[in-house]
Amino acid sequence: MSAVSAHSPSARFPHVLLRERCRAAFFAAIAALFLAGPTLVACGVSPESEAQPTQTTAAALIIPDLVGMDGKEAAEALERAGFIERPTFADIDGEETVIILENWSVREQNPAAGTTATADQVITLTVNHDAADAAASASASAAAAAEAEASASAAASASAAAAEKAAQEETARQAEQATQEAAQAEQAAPAPAPLMPQQDTSAYYQNCSEARAAGAAPIYAGEPGYRSALDRDNDGIACE
Repeated sequence: MSAVSAHSPSARFPHVLLRERCRAAFFAAIAALFLAGPTLVACGVSPESEAQPTQTTAAALIIPDLVGMDGKEAAEALERAGFIERPTFADIDGEETVIILENWSVREQNPAAGTTATADQVITLTVNHDAADAAASASASAAAAAEAEASASAAASASAAAAEKAAQEETARQAEQATQEAAQAEQAAPAPAPLMPQQDTSAYYQNCSEARAAGAAPIYAGEPGYRSALDRDNDGIACE
């Protein structure tokens, strides 16, 4: 091969030669891509699909309403809805650890019902210990019943004592009234009539003349010979 003449355009302008070579390579690449295109389409692969990575989007699930269910029912409802993660449980009072799910009821949930989440979303449930509340309520009811019974017993005792005191006071009042009435009746009773002296029947005078003749006149009541027939004015003195 003969050497390139120093007077040729390529020797004098090397950048022109480089540009021509780049242009030739560019057109060669375009031609190769044009020829390979039908082959890729025939195989079911397009250049665009081969160039882009495949992206998989997880399905969004609707979170069911769990408020009011017990812990076990809530977990089963989430499983039926398609969630694969077990929910977390938190005591609403922050005092106890949730162990027996049936003894707890859901008061709040996060995320809220009706929102969407992926299947691996962990749902947080705030729960209340119903068994503990029931025991506390039963204890309070028993205490209230005992207190009410004690109050009723005390009231009954007080009522019985008051009734007994009232009965005693009434008995005393009636006795005093009877005493007063007896005293008043005794004061109001008429004085007994004086006893009339018994007449001595050993002496008998037909009239006052005989009494005077016998020296017995005047004859006083109770003396021998006194009789009412001789006492004209009934003053207790006969044959005055």
